[in-house]
Amino acid sequence: MHKADRLFQLVNLIGVHQPITAERLAEHLGVSVRSIYRYIDELSLSGVPVYGTTGVGYALAADVELPPLHLSRIELDALALGMELLATSADPEMAGVARMLLSKVSATLPA
Repeated sequence: MHKADRLFQLVNLIGVHQPITAERLAEHLGVSVRSIYRYIDELSLSGVPVYGTTGVGYALAADVELPPLHLSRIELDALALGMELLATSADPEMAGVARMLLSKVSATLPA
């Protein structure tokens, strides 16, 4: 996994699970706690408002809004394949959700 991908995942994890400790972040990303400290420093230097409280964990400022997600062609293909498989093999409710997700993603793609 590229470093930029790990940094993006890190911001997403903090946003979803805040506050979250460096240890839990390291487990999620499969890196050392020291790497998490370095990544947090890099995010802070690049302007991402990540705040840490000793003994509590990391959190993002309340008004943080992430830029739109950009997926590569192969990531889009994998997502589409997964949703198609789910739509054909899951219970009717989950199949409907898979089709809806696929249509939402498809609607946002350039021609």
